[in-house]
Amino acid sequence: YYISHLGSFSRERRWLELEASGGNRVINKKVGDSVELSPNVSPEGITDVHWKYGSTVVAYKETGVPKNNPFQDRLEFNKNNFSLTLRNLKIQDSGDFIFTSDLGDKQRPAIIITLKAVTTKPILTSKVLHSTVNGSCTVLLDCNLTSDINVSYSVTVGNQTHRVSSLQYTIRPEDGATTFTCRVSNPVSEMPAFKTVTCKPANDQINFHSIIILVLLIF
Repeated sequence: YYISHLGSFSRERRWLELEASGGNRVINKKVGDSVELSPNVSPEGITDVHWKYGSTVVAYKETGVPKNNPFQDRLEFNKNNFSLTLRNLKIQDSGDFIFTSDLGDKQRPAIIITLKAVTTKPILTSKVLHSTVNGSCTVLLDCNLTSDINVSYSVTVGNQTHRVSSLQYTIRPEDGATTFTCRVSNPVSEMPAFKTVTCKPANDQINFHSIIILVLLIF
């Protein structure tokens, strides 16, 4: 078989989930998970608190979460430590959560937590190019994740694994059904996607076109 790598290097990066104490940070979570957004501040002396999602206020110190918030009943506010808990994450929940607070009559610096809700199921697409010369088929594969999260890609066919996100692979009719497996992984999870491709003999295609021409001639 002839193999050429369209992705020349593997996107080996680490899965970021920064839970630093205080300050701005980024949290990556999978769609469907729950996440706690904590400002990591002492409640002592704090007289007022607001959480915003973008420009929309989603929690108040005294009254908690308003009914008309973008997350409906999936959002909870802890009045003791001022944390937010968001359940059953959706891809559209991604964005900036801004925590502001007053210490006495003085406003403290805002804390911005950027949430990235990501789906870990990759999308595997394929295109089959038929050769009229030797009857083989060239399969063009592309594996992608619909987010900008840092992950590692691999494509497996048979007993061969290639650390790439794109692959060009040649199969023949006698190979039968060939299954390609794309895997997207990070330190906490892995999700595969599968695609089965068959190379049809060139004779079958010629005969098929001949039948169509014959039918047209009869009519």
